Amino acid sequence: MTSLHSTLNLFGLPQLPLSEEERDFAQQFINQRSAFFSQVCTQRQKPQEDIALGLLTQSYQQWLEVFISTQTKTAEMKSLFSAHVGSQHAEKFKSNDELGLIVITKLWLLAQGYHGIDFSYANEQASTVSGLAVCNQKSRTEITSNESDTDSQSTGLTPEQHALRQQLMQAYYVGLEARKSQSAGKIHDDKHNASLLDTLTRFIKRLF
Repeated sequence: MTSLHSTLNLFGLPQLPLSEEERDFAQQFINQRSAFFSQVCTQRQKPQEDIALGLLTQSYQQWLEVFISTQTKTAEMKSLFSAHVGSQHAEKFKSNDELGLIVITKLWLLAQGYHGIDFSYANEQASTVSGLAVCNQKSRTEITSNESDTDSQSTGLTPEQHALRQQLMQAYYVGLEARKSQSAGKIHDDKHNASLLDTLTRFIKRLF
């Protein structure tokens, strides 16, 4: 049976740009979810690639909910950290919830790229996460003090948010290229990309 790690490798995980901290977290996540992935693969007569997409979609939704619910507390911790060590060092602080959200989003977008899911949906989710994460990293005053980047303004994001969105979308392109480089299978037709959030939600319910 194919493992979760080998399935993600098929998606392009080895080529995914991750920091050492992010790669360690990704490995921990894979180790924690591998047994469940194998169990679902045994119970469901579905392609393992689709099951992995469902698992990552579920994980993304869970981490997003956790992150939103803990934003206020995390912001207070960063404010306290900044008061004691200075804002420059405080910016390096990243909560486990924030790290988890970014890593899980990258893995999810990697799977979306591999499955050929519509770019606009992937980009929308990347924008949502980058907006939340950057707002969590800095105060609103700090964020709005440097909004001169034309490309960032055109997307409705600050330069910091735009930069993170680009990092997240790199994962989508890595997955897309991994699929293109493989001879077997075809990228999903565009007609399957309508109402993707509802489609993926229904898909998760069928899997789990």
